[in-house]
Amino acid sequence: MRQKTEAAQAAKIIRNELKKHGVHGHVKSSNYSMGSSVKVKLIDPMPATLEKVKSFCFKFQYGHFDGMTDSYEHSNNREDIPQAKYVLVPAEYSTHLQLEVWDWLKANFSGFEAAPDSVFDAHNFYHEGMRESGARILYKYIHSDEFWKTKKPRIAA
Repeated sequence: MRQKTEAAQAAKIIRNELKKHGVHGHVKSSNYSMGSSVKVKLIDPMPATLEKVKSFCFKFQYGHFDGMTDSYEHSNNREDIPQAKYVLVPAEYSTHLQLEVWDWLKANFSGFEAAPDSVFDAHNFYHEGMRESGARILYKYIHSDEFWKTKKPRIAA
């Protein structure tokens, strides 16, 4: 029987932990010359959930890249768990959730009266009062507790 790589073992543990807490995401491991990685892509996570998942997952990364010395530092080697060279935890936000944030912004802040209804057009919008683009405003509030407090209660893993 074929042995799973350490990255695959780490991915399996992470996947089971996400499932146990009802967190929606995708976990994938990769192995390549001189390294390995685990990518944990979360779908529409609350800010608190994203931070907790990152905190849990980063123990599976055995080090970090130091740009000052242009080298990889083995700063987190652990013998008790499988680890990978890199663990990435990006968040992906659905168009549906982005529209919810955009509608919430239009309902709660002035200066959005002429704002487009489409999230895609929102990226070309500029809010004079906030002095930011629609894309930046959307990004800021999709990561804020201020928006998430208004949604139906969800559990932060």
